[in-house]
Amino acid sequence: MERANTTNKEEIVKAAQHVFARYGFRKTTMEEIASAAHRAKSSLYYYFKSKDEVFRAVADKEIVKWKKKMLEEIKRAGSPQGKLSAYVTIRVSALSHLSAFYSFFADEYYENYRLIERVKYDFDRKEREIVKEILEEGIEKGVFGIDDVEGTVSILLYIVRGLEHFWLEEKSASRLKKHIDSLISLFLRGLLKRQVSGEGCL
Repeated sequence: MERANTTNKEEIVKAAQHVFARYGFRKTTMEEIASAAHRAKSSLYYYFKSKDEVFRAVADKEIVKWKKKMLEEIKRAGSPQGKLSAYVTIRVSALSHLSAFYSFFADEYYENYRLIERVKYDFDRKEREIVKEILEEGIEKGVFGIDDVEGTVSILLYIVRGLEHFWLEEKSASRLKKHIDSLISLFLRGLLKRQVSGEGCL
């Protein structure tokens, strides 16, 4: 019975994913999601209390996929420098991917900011752990010279999230790529320079 419930929920989420992609969050209704899932509207409420919860499930599915991709790319990178570069690239490109799939994402981001930020909360916590592990590995291997790891993690996350807002405003993939490359170059150069010259911490 539990497996059947899980399967039914997954089918609803899959159907909702396509409906949200087509109509956007604001215009999508529970009736449309039920129709796409070939179910009665009342049956949706057995699994989800509201459209917000359905959206949360769809977003969680995307987040799990991108977290897996991020970890794979980081592991493949090998060196701490490569891992940090892979993290920034995958992290920012994830928003571009979501915006390409969900045409409403950029347009409705600020309108549904609180909802989207709640969805991202769990991922943001895991993201902080990932970046911290990369920096600590770099310190252990003598690559990075950092005294305040937590502070450096916060700075990097703050900058990366700033790139998100840049993309939402500009929607230029080429300009975003240049900003990503510049960020990676400057950030790594700063870490490595301080490690070599002993000028202090970031």
